[in-house]
Amino acid sequence: MAAGTSGQNAGAPLRFPAACDQVTGSAPDADGDGLLDCWENGSFWSDGLPGISVDGVYTTNRSTAFRGVTLCVDMNGNGAFDAGECASPNHKDIFVEADFMQFHRPDPVAIANVANAFGIAPVTNPDGTTGIRLHVQIDDQLTTDGTVTGPPLHTTNTALVPCTPLPAAGDANYDTLKATWFGTAAERGATNAAQRLSTKRYAYHYALFVHNQTGSGSSGCAEILGNDLMVSLGGFAQVPVGGHNVGTTDQQGGTFMHELGHNLSLRHGGFENVNCKPNYTSRMNYVYQFSSPVNPFPLDYSRQTLLTLNELSLDESAGIGGYSGNIAFGPPVPTPPTNVLKPKVTSGAGPINWNLINTTTETGVGRDLNKFVIAGCGDSPGETLAGFNDWQNIKLNFRASLDFAEGAHTFETPEITADDARFISVDTDGDGIVDFDDNCPLTRNPSQNADACAVVIKTVLIPRETARREDFDDDFRPFIVAVIFSSATRDATMLDPASILLTGASAQGSGIWSRHVFQFFGHFLCGRFDVNRDGRADLVCVFKASAKLLPDGVSNVVLDAMTLGGEGVRGTDTITVRPVDRY
Repeated sequence: MAAGTSGQNAGAPLRFPAACDQVTGSAPDADGDGLLDCWENGSFWSDGLPGISVDGVYTTNRSTAFRGVTLCVDMNGNGAFDAGECASPNHKDIFVEADFMQFHRPDPVAIANVANAFGIAPVTNPDGTTGIRLHVQIDDQLTTDGTVTGPPLHTTNTALVPCTPLPAAGDANYDTLKATWFGTAAERGATNAAQRLSTKRYAYHYALFVHNQTGSGSSGCAEILGNDLMVSLGGFAQVPVGGHNVGTTDQQGGTFMHELGHNLSLRHGGFENVNCKPNYTSRMNYVYQFSSPVNPFPLDYSRQTLLTLNELSLDESAGIGGYSGNIAFGPPVPTPPTNVLKPKVTSGAGPINWNLINTTTETGVGRDLNKFVIAGCGDSPGETLAGFNDWQNIKLNFRASLDFAEGAHTFETPEITADDARFISVDTDGDGIVDFDDNCPLTRNPSQNADACAVVIKTVLIPRETARREDFDDDFRPFIVAVIFSSATRDATMLDPASILLTGASAQGSGIWSRHVFQFFGHFLCGRFDVNRDGRADLVCVFKASAKLLPDGVSNVVLDAMTLGGEGVRGTDTITVRPVDRY
């Protein structure tokens, strides 16, 4: 094959699309996201949208017929590419295509939460802002015949070798599914499909949401510095869709972020395979992949390198160097009232009582802190446990890895299983049910009444023509008002406005949008009103919904919030948007 070309399944070799500078052949990447500047520069194309050329040529105002993939994802599903939905040469971007088996469509709230986590990451950009734009293209439900209209595909097990054993009879195979389904239907059906899919592979990670893995009940699997990942939560919490468990919102979000982290070169100990370190506060750590034993736990990678811990000589006064949240450490200890063995959960902000004796001033303490009696976190006394700052060390260019090649995979140890996740899960609300199995893990409800952590909400879109010009400027209108009703058992006015997140998912397509309560001169726009005149004050909050934010038609809306006392609540509703409402 000639130099400067790349292979494809059919047709002539492609010029490698790295030749941004047509004279020198240089390949600048100003923001360091692994996506070359010429790919992220919309000025090369007649429609102004960024993308990768099928022939490696980048000149101003070219026909889009020569663009193999457009580096934009309409995540909110409104039929347009809004600000932030396209790649930029001055702001880091990550692109993921996600396909799914029947019943395992990714939870839109989980995907939105992960995208929000990347958006507020402490990562700098040439444009002077921080964060990474995570563009998730939720694409096809897999079918048995490989067509978008065929019978839905759902197999119990999916193999991704060598993370799993070879597929048994009746099992699905990740590589076979990717070869069939990677790319949108339009990209796969194009006359130059081979060229289009080849260019897309330079920029997109590929995620499959399946039921279970062949040979194990692990939560997922992913290449370390690569582009392939799988989420497999069919054996996890009792959240049935069509009679099949799919995992909770937290489990889906934690697992998707965990597996994507492997693609970004992160391991279970950050830079190393040493797992379950209390001073490595990342969703990459088995102990923190889900919100339990530490509940709630932020959906985040590690933001700081905490103190190194010598398990043979721990200094209780030093703690882990000042972490603002809670941490967990082992070995598990008898926990009241049943004395079941569970990890010890404590604050990471100051001195830590490592040996569980009354004082926090001892030195020379010995303890096997990362022994959690689960796979990957067994006996390992005398280790030196190093902290790690994930965000400052992630690698975004997966093309630098041998795993970039199709069908080539390297993996770490198998991921956490449902049994192990349940074993280290604690009973945060003290109702006798560990968080892993608790439908309301932060609200005491021994009867498991699903209404215990539910609130009734009503969401209303105030369209442009209704909002008075003298009250709101053009950029603000339209807006959404959400009423959270109080009840005999729940005072809605005790919700923390800073925690309230409204997430919508289009009922007609794959659009996802989310909004926090609007702040007006630093104050959350919430008020107390007895909306339904039942004698109880309800909480009414306003969410800014700028023009073109929302998809047309019906959106299923989820409101998540925390009370000032630390309980988590959720409410659901629908909202309908007409095209005229958005402009």
